Parts: sequence; structure tokens; C-alpha cells
Amino acid sequence: MIDTREAHDGKIKKIFFGMEFINGIRRTIFFTLALLYFISLGHDPVKVVAMFAVSRIILAAVEFPTGAFADYYSRKKSIVLSFFIMGIGLSGFFFTSNFWMLSFFYILQDIGWSFQSGTTTAWAIDSLKYGKEHNKITSLMARFFFFERSGAIIGGFIGFVLVAIEFRLVWLVIGLMCIITSAALAKVMPEEPMRKKGKKAGLVIGTFLQAKESVKYIFHRKNSELQGIALGTFIGVIAINAFYIEAPLILTQIIGLTPENISGIKGMIGFAILIAPFIVERFAHKIGFRRGLSSTFLGLFTGIIVFALSKNVIITVIAWAAMYVLDNIASISIDSAIQHRLTSQNRATLGSAMNAVWSVADASASGLVSLGLLLIGLVNTTLLSGCLCIVAAFVYFARLKF
Repeated sequence: MIDTREAHDGKIKKIFFGMEFINGIRRTIFFTLALLYFISLGHDPVKVVAMFAVSRIILAAVEFPTGAFADYYSRKKSIVLSFFIMGIGLSGFFFTSNFWMLSFFYILQDIGWSFQSGTTTAWAIDSLKYGKEHNKITSLMARFFFFERSGAIIGGFIGFVLVAIEFRLVWLVIGLMCIITSAALAKVMPEEPMRKKGKKAGLVIGTFLQAKESVKYIFHRKNSELQGIALGTFIGVIAINAFYIEAPLILTQIIGLTPENISGIKGMIGFAILIAPFIVERFAHKIGFRRGLSSTFLGLFTGIIVFALSKNVIITVIAWAAMYVLDNIASISIDSAIQHRLTSQNRATLGSAMNAVWSVADASASGLVSLGLLLIGLVNTTLLSGCLCIVAAFVYFARLKF
């Protein structure tokens, strides 16, 4: 019996980590090269960035219903459908250069992602029956991140090689990769045991009812910790994503690095980030989410302040690298804290809802930087981003109990 359970858990983890490795490859290529591909075809960058913003708004709008679909109907089918839709969207880039068709395929890729954004983790945690086991959830999320980051590093090399051969070929390759992944998962992925609830309503009505139940869960007074995580994360994501917009400007305009220098340094930082999962796995069990997240965001505040005020190249680069490591420590800790407070009935729905919060925060970060550059300048805007990290740290410390 024990051997059977170990074999089952081993299979679940292999599938889960494999999916995230594939997603790491896809994310790196898609988010690094999409804008450059549009520009290489002669499309107006302002028009392209505006389309990206529209796509993020659409993604935020569909996150909640697609998560409810997975919780109500089938998490496995939602994940299989996700990879298939993303594969179609990415492959479409290979076959057209028309702006509106490319925009359609870009948005289709984002919609495809929404079918798994909160679902893969929900499927893994409930299939493994980790539930409220804080230590096991944290370890799982740390290792999930390691495989996703490893895929991102590999994706960078794949993109470099394929773009050197033929730029548009990269979209066909990663599109087919997603479609093949979809077919493989349909065959080997176990269907998670159905949660104990009747499914008497139709698919659309049932999905709506699932979403309604999840909204009630979020705003119930007993879930004040979950509300605190959402608020702290919203503020923290604005701060960190604003910093990632500001950092290249400081590195080029103030420190004097070239884009080639920045690209090479960021590649080396990618390897340094791989230590983040091991730090979280080692210390999160001992200090808990409250102290861990508060301390991490105080560290992020310090890193941003040093980065903004330093005129020394070495100190600035060290602060930049530390920011990436601390950001990823925060991401793993936040994901673990959220999953620890969800139930089997709403894990995918609320996981997707949190991703919608992050999408809105991401858009807010862009607005903050644009307004800040106009009113108070680059360095002061960066310092403001750092101050938001203190606010996030206070929220986590005040609202979390463990």
C-alpha cells in the first residue's frame, strides 16, 4: 500500500514538474521575443504595447471563470485544453504577419494560459492530498519553481538558436511543443478524484455557481488572512514590477551599461535565481509566512533603495541580482501561503483569481512608472517603488498569524 502511494505521488510530481518545465520554456520565449517579433515585421511599437495591455485586461477578466470551470468540471481537462489552445495561438504566429491576426493569436495564447494558471498547482496539491500541510506545500512550491526556472534558462538558449536560424520558426516549434504536451497529458495525466459535491447543474450554470461560492469564501470574515495576502501581494507586485521597468532605465541612463551588458548580466542572474527555492524550503518551515514575507519585503525595500541611489556599477549589479533572488523567494512564499489557506473545492478558482489580482497590479505598475517619470523623475519613482515594499511588509506582518 505504501509502495503504491509512493508510486502515485511520484507520478503526480513528475507530471507537475514536467508541465512547469515546459511552461518555463514557453514563458521565456514568448515574453522575451513577442514584442521584438512584432517590431521586426514593421509594426508600430506603441500600437503593439497597447494591444499587450488589452490582452492583459482580457486575461484578468477570464481568469476567474476559467478557474471555476476547472474546479466544477475537470482540472485535467482544463489543463489539457490550456496547452492545446496555447499551442494554436503560438503556432499562429508562424503563419501570418498581419497585425490583427497576430493580435488574435497573442490574445488566444493568453486565454489558453488562463485555463491552467491556478489549476496545475490545485491539481497537484489535491492529488497528493497535501491539503493544509504547510511544510509539504512549501517544499512542493519550491521545487515547482526550480523546474520552471530551469525551463526558462533552457528556453533562452532555444530561442537564441531558433531566432538565429529563422525568427518565425521559434513560434512553430514552441506551439507544437504545447500541442504535443496537451496530447501527452490527455493520455498519462490521472484525473484528480472528484470533490464530494453534486454536479446537478449544467456546465455553464455550475461554473457560475462555483465562482459565486468562491467569492463568498474570499470575503468571509474567517478568511482575513487570505484577504491580507491578496492585499499585500497587490501592493508588492506593483512595487516589484515597477522596479523591473525602472531598472533597465537606471542601468543605461545613470550607470552607463549597454543593452548587451544588461542582457549578459541578466543571463548570469538567471542561474543565481535557482538558489531561491532552496532558501525557501530550508527556512520557511522554521520562521513561517508572517515573518518570512515581512522580512523578504524589507529586504526588497533595501535592495531597491541601494539600487536607486548607488553610482557604483558593482554595487548596483549586486543589488539588482539580490532583487531577483528576493523577488523569487517572495513569489514562492506567497504561492505557498495562498495554497495553505484554500480548500479542495475552490483551489483552482481562487488560484486563478489571485493571478487576476497580479495582472491588475502589473498594469498598475506601468501606470505608476509612467506618471512618476513625468512628475518626479526616474530615481524618485524608483524610491517610491521601494517604499511600497515597506507597506507590503507591514500588511503581511499585521494580517498573517503564522
